[in-house]
Order: sequence, then structure tokens, then C-alpha cells
Amino acid sequence: MLETPPIPESPQTPASQVSALPSQSTKSMDMIVGAVFLLLIGLVSYFLFFVTSGTPLFGNVQEAEELAKDYGTLRVAYDQPLLTYEPTVSDLVTRGYLANTYEGLVRFDVNLNLEPALALSWGILDDTTWQFKLRPDVMFHDGSLFDANDVVESVDRARMHPDSQVQDLVSSVDEVLVNDDLLIQIVTSNPDPLLLNKLTALPIVPSESRTRISTPIGTGPYVFNRTGGDVWKFTRNNSYWGELPAYPELALMFVPDKFERYESFTSGDIDVMAQVPPVFVDPLLDQESKIASQPSLDVSFFLFNWKGSDSPFRHRELRDALRYVFDPDQMSKLTGGFSRPIGQFVSRGVFGYNPDLDVFPYDLSKARSILEPLGKNILVQLDLPKGLEALGDYADQQMTAIGLSSTVVYWEPEVYSERVLSGESDFFFFGWRSDLGDAGDFFTKLIHSKTSDGRYGSLNGGRYEESVVDDLIEKMERNLLESQRQEALQELMDLVVNDDIIGVPLFETDVLVGIQKDLKWDPRVDNFILATDFK
Repeated sequence: MLETPPIPESPQTPASQVSALPSQSTKSMDMIVGAVFLLLIGLVSYFLFFVTSGTPLFGNVQEAEELAKDYGTLRVAYDQPLLTYEPTVSDLVTRGYLANTYEGLVRFDVNLNLEPALALSWGILDDTTWQFKLRPDVMFHDGSLFDANDVVESVDRARMHPDSQVQDLVSSVDEVLVNDDLLIQIVTSNPDPLLLNKLTALPIVPSESRTRISTPIGTGPYVFNRTGGDVWKFTRNNSYWGELPAYPELALMFVPDKFERYESFTSGDIDVMAQVPPVFVDPLLDQESKIASQPSLDVSFFLFNWKGSDSPFRHRELRDALRYVFDPDQMSKLTGGFSRPIGQFVSRGVFGYNPDLDVFPYDLSKARSILEPLGKNILVQLDLPKGLEALGDYADQQMTAIGLSSTVVYWEPEVYSERVLSGESDFFFFGWRSDLGDAGDFFTKLIHSKTSDGRYGSLNGGRYEESVVDDLIEKMERNLLESQRQEALQELMDLVVNDDIIGVPLFETDVLVGIQKDLKWDPRVDNFILATDFK
């Protein structure tokens, strides 16, 4: 059994991921790349080291008033800081902090179901025209009244702001038409079945917002108050249109040292500890603290480049054999038990997940048998980012066991990203997070061959190209009928898993959150920690 190395501290988000980018097409690609590789780099410190009801449409005001407290602060500690107040930055850390103050037209509930937010209702007038009725009498935190012009400004900000990393969310939007103060139409260039999902990640800001936002001003349940050092403080928005939060004050804290976070939690100085390190799970449970374990939207896997003329993975037998060499039980042990093996490239709960795709059994004999036609001396190089040495050691051991001449090479994260995105690597580790709650994004970004306009396959790197799959993806991307899209997504997943064998699905991870025993909280599928969810 492999030894689990010491738990490293989680790295801070690189400043480059919130910097201005040179052009719209480059920015859209880099936003996606940044999101994926933020997850990837984050897994360097998480992977192998873990041991461990929907909101009412209009808000239950009466119940909320009964639960609302006259005093008290909900204190939440994170292992990474808030680096910017800019709402068009896409990284999960920024979104997690600011989700308490900004809102979109629509939002996800705790189970990843869409529900109204600043849009009271919506409908499709034709294949490319969506109509939204906006919620009346909503006030921004600066006292201004929310109306249609704020939606127009927010879409323009996402599209053109120099720091924006969410251009792809509005890339299909041709224009936003204002019918009156509370009625808009969003016209898309082509049918976009994911428009509502995308709008969950598009925060609405006042139309008068300056280029640089020095104080976040949204419509959400908490008003930004002030910051001091590594603590960001918020005050309950008592004029909020929905359920009033139970706590009048909210403090979000950056506590990088895991031991300090643990001591602050056990002493009662913090109420919620995000990213619970594995070594603390049992001690916290022994103290009757609550540990919420929630399946995340993250899936980890190996991918192959089998289009290169020199790539050993052009042989289907090699790709097929490697599906049987990684023991699901051992992988679970490597991740401390807080992960589950998976037989596809998106997690459970994501629209388009195929329930018929089982985890591949661990069978070294079968793997050796599949490889026999290829003969001996098959050279295989696995590329990994530095920090995943435990995974590399295990993979090397398993590949050697079936007769492969394997080499594992570890790269600095920046170099690793370049190798993967350029298609230079033939065999590598990848992490994918389905932020939109839909498998379609996986196929359009990682699987579709890149077209001349660059709209597809921004993470493909030229490693995979199949015209049949491309056609299916393009049809799926424009299909507004939910049942047909789901069938198409599940068919596509079966094609890339079993027919073409683009890679080896490994596992989906859990997210662990520590909660003081007197708190009531239902974990969210999207893994955000929202103060309004605590009672």
C-alpha cells in the first residue's frame, strides 16, 4: 500500500488568472483554460490527500422573519483569499466569496435545479429569442432600482470588460432588447439550450458601475461592509426581495494554515470551515462537530492523444487495456476514501450523465491479454503536474505490471498546461468541473475538433477528431428539446468511453465542510457556501 504524503497547503490563486487578457477570442479560451487548470492545480493539494430543498420561488418571508436573528455573525473560513471584487472573474474562489452579494437572472438551488432570481419568469418566443420578465421593486445595495438597463450593462460588461473571464457565457448572445423597465428579450445567434445555465454565472451590476469596481454592489442577501486584512465583512440586506438570512452579519475569512483553521473551529471562533483537511475529520467527529460530505462537480481522469502518428495510443488495444489496470478500491484509498470511482467524464447529478456506464473492473490478466497483439517493448510516457507523485508512482507500478515500459514525468503547472493544450502530451491527467451542471460543455470544449472560428474544442489540442462525434455535438448544442439533448449527451458519452476510448475515467471527488453542531445546513451540489442556507 502506498504511503500518503503529508498534506500540503493549498496554493493561492495565481494573480495571472484575474489579469486582463489581450483579445476576446483569446480571453474566452483562457477563461476556460484558467477554470480547468485552477481545478487541476487545486487538485495538486487535494488529490491523494483527502481522508475523510429548493428555495421558495418568492422566499418564505414569514419563516425567514422568524429565523432572522437580532445579533450574531456567521463566520466562514476559507483556505484561499478573495483577490478581486470584479464580478466577471470566473474562478471559483472569487465566485464563492461574492455569491453572497451578487445575483444573476436565474440561479441553481441546492440540487442544481434552475430557479428564478432577478428574472421572475421567462419563456422562449422562437429558437433564438428568450423573453424575461424581471422582478419588480428590487434595490441594489447602493439604493438604485434594478431594471432592464442593468441587464444590458451586465451583459456588455461580461463581453467587453478588460478583466472579464466570462465571455463564453454571452458568446451566443447577439443582443439584449429592452421592451420596458421590467421586460427584456435576449436574442442569440443560434439556438442555445444552455443559456439559462450560463446566466446563473452572470452577476447583475448597476448600469452606472465604473470600469473598476472597488466595492461590490449587487442585489443579494448580504451587503458588503468592509475588509480588514484577511477578513471580508457583510451586513444583512434587510430590504432583500427573498428570504432574509438568519444572521445579520457575515464574516468571510482567509486562514491559509490548516492547523490555525482547525484550532479556530474547535475553539468556536469560526462557525464553518471550508476545505476540511482529512486528518481533522475523525477528531472533529469525536468532538460532535458536523462534517458535511457532498459529491462535487469535479471528475478526474487520464486522457490519450491517439491522433499523432508516433503516439503509442493510436493502437486501440493499448487504450483499451489501460481501462483495467487501475483498481477502484486502491484509488479510493489514495484519495482517503472521499471519492468514488466513475465510468465516465462527468459527475453524477450533471445533466447528460449516463447511468448505464459502469466503472471498469480491475483485471490485470485481461489487460495483458488485450495487449498481446501489440507485442513487447511498448513505451508509454505519462505526464503529470508536480504534486501528484503518489498517483504517478501507482500508475507506473500498474503499467509495469502489465508489461509496459512506462515513464512518468512531472512538470511545473505552467509547463504542464502548455503541453496538454498544445497536444504535445500523449498521456496525461486532467480535471474537469461541470460548472454549468450540463455535460454539453465537456463535449464542446474537450472533445469537439477546433473549427476555423475557434468556437469549439478550445481544450482539445488536436488530440482527437471524429467527424461523426463532431456532428453529434453540433446538433446537441443547438437542440432546445431537453429529452433529445439528454439522449444525445448520453450517446456521446458512450461513444467516447467505449467506442473511441479517449481516456480512463478515475473518480469524482467529495467536498468536505466542517459545521458547528448547533447549525443546520444542507450542502449544495455546486459546492458554494451561501450564508442564506444556514439556519
